[in-house]
Amino acid sequence: MKNKTPYVFIAPAAVIFILAVLLPLIMLVGYSFYKTDFIITKFVGLKNYAKIIQDRAFKTSLVNTFMYAGFNVVGTNVFALLAALFVYDMAKQAQDYLRFVLYVPSFTSGVVMAAAWKWIFHPTKEGLINYLIGRQVVWMFDRLTAILPISFIICLSFSGFAFTVYLAALLNVPKEIIDSAKMDGANLRQIKMRILLPNILPHISLLTLLSMIGGFQIYEYVLILAPHEFSASMLFNVYRTAFQYGRYGYASAKSVVMVLIVFAAGLIKRRIER
Repeated sequence: MKNKTPYVFIAPAAVIFILAVLLPLIMLVGYSFYKTDFIITKFVGLKNYAKIIQDRAFKTSLVNTFMYAGFNVVGTNVFALLAALFVYDMAKQAQDYLRFVLYVPSFTSGVVMAAAWKWIFHPTKEGLINYLIGRQVVWMFDRLTAILPISFIICLSFSGFAFTVYLAALLNVPKEIIDSAKMDGANLRQIKMRILLPNILPHISLLTLLSMIGGFQIYEYVLILAPHEFSASMLFNVYRTAFQYGRYGYASAKSVVMVLIVFAAGLIKRRIER
């Protein structure tokens, strides 16, 4: 019984993983080979995947998703890392205050955030930004003026979590190393660039991966702010295919492709880091 103790402790997590992740994934792959609306089901083999190649809307959403993910990776990590380095040597009260301010968007519902930003980018002069600039700009009805604001909002929602992780990592760098550098005449900028940054590279790698995955999961901001083909993400395209058009088998095939793309992107990232 003693040797079985670890398995008893991991059993609840394993059951949840199987029921909530593994089984739905297997069902998703299975449905991707069928044409179904859950009333009439017909086996079509690889035809759903063949349709994806010719699906212009899905190709547009694929490009948009890479744009969202790219903006999220660069914007989130650069801003959060610079902010963490900036407050590293400040008083603890200042660090806690900025940590709270930046983290608020992270635990706020995406729907609530999107609703607030919808008012800010309202196309009439009732919108906050149009009121401030004194012009009536239709923000969410053009690809560029829709993707850039949505990407900014995404970065804002992820930055608080990234900032918290980066600041914790910086504060956990051994003081002995920093004290030795100071004794050798290193100034604060040199300590930050040559000691602190190299010591938190694993955290930078992890947050790069997480922000990339987060960029691929964008849905509610697109749904509420710009539910159009030119600004759609892959997840939003899958939602429309399944729940607006009732093509669940085709939507399953698109989901499988999306999972494979995220998995491949993660593998490529690991290979580059090696």
